[in-house]
Amino acid sequence: MNKPGSILFLILLAILFGGGLWYLLESEFAAGDVYPAYSTLRSDPSGAKLIFESLHRLPGVTAIRSYRPLERLPDRDSTVVLLGLEPRLFAMQPAADLHADEEFAARGNRLVLGMGPGAGRQPPRQTPLENLWGVRFGLDFDKAGNSILYFAEAKNWEVLEQSKRGPLVVEKSLGQGSIVLVAAGRLFSNKAIAGDRQTELLARILGPRTRIVFDEAHFGIVESGSIVALARRFRLHGLALGLALCAALFIWRNAASFPPVSTAAPIEKVAGRTSISGLVTLLRRHIAPERLAAACWQEWRKSHAREISPARLGEAEAAGRRMANRPIEALREMQAILRAKGNT
Repeated sequence: MNKPGSILFLILLAILFGGGLWYLLESEFAAGDVYPAYSTLRSDPSGAKLIFESLHRLPGVTAIRSYRPLERLPDRDSTVVLLGLEPRLFAMQPAADLHADEEFAARGNRLVLGMGPGAGRQPPRQTPLENLWGVRFGLDFDKAGNSILYFAEAKNWEVLEQSKRGPLVVEKSLGQGSIVLVAAGRLFSNKAIAGDRQTELLARILGPRTRIVFDEAHFGIVESGSIVALARRFRLHGLALGLALCAALFIWRNAASFPPVSTAAPIEKVAGRTSISGLVTLLRRHIAPERLAAACWQEWRKSHAREISPARLGEAEAAGRRMANRPIEALREMQAILRAKGNT
């Protein structure tokens, strides 16, 4: 496979992988398994998406999710619902948090606090919840071992729903608003909405207000303010896919030339000669062998004649003429005469 084909194959493979990953994430988030129990983003029996969707479709009712902490909500004349609260932690929360809930309700809001299932044993006595609000939880178990939470004590609270063990839903007015405590938080679950259908009781719990806010921030689901969150909010999935496609085409364009590079002929390399071999060839072409010693002698005398005595020069020259037919031996003899001691 050529290089452009390999790049295109890798791009297609990356697109398929990203599409598969996107599908898996969409499936997980659509089912809501990644969210806590009683979250309105969860569609299985443990979630509360069914009541949120039902209220959202009612004419004249506005149902929204909130991803900001309760103290940062600017709502007035709204019903704000917090579900899945752990009873023991709720009973032992600091008094300052209970006062903050009272102030939020006094602004004209109806604050609905739904408990999750009880965990093992009853909360201890003399908790801030009992001291400030006069409310104490009771915990019992059925034959199957499932926990049943109720209010063992609720001083100065109006009972909206009663069981044989004790109150299940109590309400208290505060200023222009009210607080509702729901021990049986399972009433809001998808399983209970689809099976029990206690519509009248849920209507009394939520109250007459037409703006209903389901708080998701207490589950740890808060607004991050990231680019991904904004893109999801404004449904920019197509734009992101288009940008990814443009990036892939840009990478492909830079990886392959347009048009393709033509195949060049291989460069032939010619092996050259050294300077010495060139000099030898030049001498062989222009100087006969019997004249080689004389030619070398003449070139040497041009530069070094003054350094040698005339007698030595004459003797060396005579040796060169005597052995002209043997240039190598003549040059050796002349060199020996010139380098002999007393050569001045």
